[in-house]
Amino acid sequence: INGHGAKITSAYDDLRAFQVTEGAHLTINNIEMSGITSNNEGAAILNHGTLTVNNTTFATNTAIQGGAIYTLGTATIYNSTFYYNSACC
Repeated sequence: INGHGAKITSAYDDLRAFQVTEGAHLTINNIEMSGITSNNEGAAILNHGTLTVNNTTFATNTAIQGGAIYTLGTATIYNSTFYYNSACC
């Protein structure tokens, strides 16, 4: 996915942006994901497959585990920024 600077935000609880299933591959380029909340793992991304993230910003995302990204698969992250993400409760 080439985001060209697109922003993904969420005002709804428990609505993650992406879920990568086992055996699947996802590459994300140049997106900002912010303000996403999940009552489970990985507010922005839950990864069970293969994830590559390039030039992406994750900000103020909140989840039970893995505030921005929760991965049980393979994740490779380049030139990306994480700030004010949290995992709690």
